[in-house]
Amino acid sequence: MDSKNQSAGLDSVFSDLVRVQIEIWAAVDARLRDESDLTVARWQVMRSIAAHDDCRVGDIADDLGVTVGGASKVVDRIEDAGHCTRRANPVDRRSSIVALTASGGEALGAASAAADAVLRDRLAGPLGADRLTALSHDLATLRASATASASRSASGDEAASSAAAEVSA
Repeated sequence: MDSKNQSAGLDSVFSDLVRVQIEIWAAVDARLRDESDLTVARWQVMRSIAAHDDCRVGDIADDLGVTVGGASKVVDRIEDAGHCTRRANPVDRRSSIVALTASGGEALGAASAAADAVLRDRLAGPLGADRLTALSHDLATLRASATASASRSASGDEAASSAAAEVSA
């Protein structure tokens, strides 16, 4: 494939990837707002909180690929809704520990069930198990490559490229 045709193919893949992400995000967001009064952003942050013992805002930022400031703003909104609390970090006074409240855990459970229904309809149904597994692997490879590239750009460290190589192996 010549360079011009390859570029046109990449443009198409990029456009499709962005459009599918937007469509799925909007469908999940609409369902979450209807059934749990959460947004996708809040649901994602709450999932991250639940996944970490002694969760810090920095952990959430790392999980979601956002800034600490952006993650902190979403945590503020979740805390205002009564779905999480912050307490002093006994190891590092510069940060706090974030935990879901009982109502936060319930809201997360309801939101996850609602999101799962949309994701089954939009991803698992059309693709089937084997293609969904392959897509998951391909997306993990792309994320690792992007992370390694960002690390190399930020630090000049070539060792970061090994992360991408390990995922694709």
